[in-house]
Amino acid sequence: MTDPTGPTGPTGPRRPAPPRARSRQHPAGRPGWTTGLCWRCEAVDRPVAWAGPVQAHGSHAPMYLCGPCDRRLGELVWAYLCRYARDR
Repeated sequence: MTDPTGPTGPTGPRRPAPPRARSRQHPAGRPGWTTGLCWRCEAVDRPVAWAGPVQAHGSHAPMYLCGPCDRRLGELVWAYLCRYARDR
């Protein structure tokens, strides 16, 4: 029996699956980290964690950050929230 989805799928050509990062523990032993590209500093083969979805041009993509960039993003968000709360 043949696969009904086949190489083209039921609705046309299937897009290739995105490459999977190699699963790896963060050096500090925190789960949920993997080795890959940091979307902020563009360092490659670094321990990165999912930071959330990013929306651009009507589409979404998963954003991954290395430890220092994750901390910096947290600082920027905290500064924004403190400023916003003060203005309310």
